[in-house]
Amino acid sequence: MARPRSFDPNEALDLARDVFWRKGFQGTSLDDITAATGLAKPSLYAAFGDKNALFLKVLDRYHERIVANAERVLMEGPSARDAIERWLAGFVPFCSGAKALCTMQYITGRNDHAGDPDRSIRESS
Repeated sequence: MARPRSFDPNEALDLARDVFWRKGFQGTSLDDITAATGLAKPSLYAAFGDKNALFLKVLDRYHERIVANAERVLMEGPSARDAIERWLAGFVPFCSGAKALCTMQYITGRNDHAGDPDRSIRESS
């Protein structure tokens, strides 16, 4: 019987996201991620898979948070125009810059390199 996890997977994903954000996909090693999360490599592999699978899970979580925030802001009204203006005022600065652009391209599939995060990052810089 497997032992229950003694860590919060979402917290680990957020910590891994910060490392990927600072160092990029290519520059990030599993040692960097284990140092940031405090997890051993076997625990990382068991919970998230290899580095590429972990990166994709980080992006999924990032995307879920963006969508949840958009839904919340857009439902607050008082009018559709006001809600969209508030959403854009918060979203555009959040997604500006080369790293954010590359992340958004990767998340939305708006590039031809969905299976190659490194290439996507290189070409958006």
